[in-house]
Amino acid sequence: MRKREAELQTDAGKVLALEVGMTKHQQLITLEEFAAMTQDDDWKEELLDGVIRRFPLPNAPHGVACARLANVLGNYCHKSGFGQVSLGSGLVVSRNPDSVLGPDLQVFATHRPPDTLDGWPSVPPVLIAEVVDGPEDYSHIMHKIPFYLRFGVDLIWIVVPGMVRVYRLTQLHQPFDEDQWSRNHFGLDTIRRKGDELDGGDVLPGFSCKVSELFA
Repeated sequence: MRKREAELQTDAGKVLALEVGMTKHQQLITLEEFAAMTQDDDWKEELLDGVIRRFPLPNAPHGVACARLANVLGNYCHKSGFGQVSLGSGLVVSRNPDSVLGPDLQVFATHRPPDTLDGWPSVPPVLIAEVVDGPEDYSHIMHKIPFYLRFGVDLIWIVVPGMVRVYRLTQLHQPFDEDQWSRNHFGLDTIRRKGDELDGGDVLPGFSCKVSELFA
């Protein structure tokens, strides 16, 4: 768990509030404060509208899917010169309040490269992939989707190992339309199953792979 070095919290209620952000008058955490905090366990942490969210280590199918995504997309980027793949790193998607999310995989294009090699980028990748670890993780991922789309991510893959499916979300409205999202008009244009081809459309020109290549 991350703690402010200057004021380690020992009260159980305060620690819980830091973990799940449930207090009514909790002070929101900034990007700079989040970056300066230390962490003494292996839980994954993200900053969502100034509140820290914590998650346990993912399971084995999650890791396999992430590795295979990195392999097929890394090969595509290397052979085509399209860009670069980032695996499990942070991304600054909003400020005031601040949000630092950690998508499972990001693809940055050469025409829109990350704006830093030291720290968390604040430029939208062209593709984000999130691998679902269960019902609670799915709910959290869906909560993050509007942040990604509002930020300007072009294509999102939601990979579900247990169902061997990949859901594609695209940006239908520019700029991001909150009302359309709230009414579920959010660009869920395709569901790819095990025997299907998964392509990158206009976002990843020339990319395609079998959905089955992403799973054990």
